[in-house]
Amino acid sequence: PLNCPPKWDLADPLPDGYSAAWVTSTILGARAQAKPEGAPTGKKHHFTLVPFDSIKLSTDRNYLVKDMIPREGLVVVWGAPKCGKTFWTFDLVMHIVCGWEYRGRRVQQGLIVYIACEGERGLQARVEAFRQTKMGLDTANTPFYLLTTRLDLVAQNATLIEDVRNQLGGQQAAGIVVDTLNRSMPGSE
Repeated sequence: PLNCPPKWDLADPLPDGYSAAWVTSTILGARAQAKPEGAPTGKKHHFTLVPFDSIKLSTDRNYLVKDMIPREGLVVVWGAPKCGKTFWTFDLVMHIVCGWEYRGRRVQQGLIVYIACEGERGLQARVEAFRQTKMGLDTANTPFYLLTTRLDLVAQNATLIEDVRNQLGGQQAAGIVVDTLNRSMPGSE
């Protein structure tokens, strides 16, 4: 179909009447467009290439809390035991959930998944206190989800991601809190 001389291969010298330009445009071009035998069609790739013309400047803010919590990345809150890390973190993420300014900083509203690996009862009390003192009666459709569990983040990360993704449906989490990291990973911190 490519008008190749009989039994000619790319490793052979060019036959009379054929140029390097012909090889480049005809043979190599056709091979680049051809799918290998058994290649999946329509399969979503794990790593997707984005063509230059499809790259667009994002208008999304690059933070959840301005100058404090980035939209993408990892944030670690640390301190001495019982110093208020969970209290502070919960209050902060509820401001994100509600879209409220946090201590004079702009906030981008978003869904939060809070994984409590310890102190579930204390967190449930904080949720109820926040609900009663700051939210009023209508808390329906609040984009906050709590998961109370013992977790091995190293061994169970794929299952965790799949379960969260399936339960959220098409919703995208703005942030996922793992409280505490020490209780979610085996070994010493």
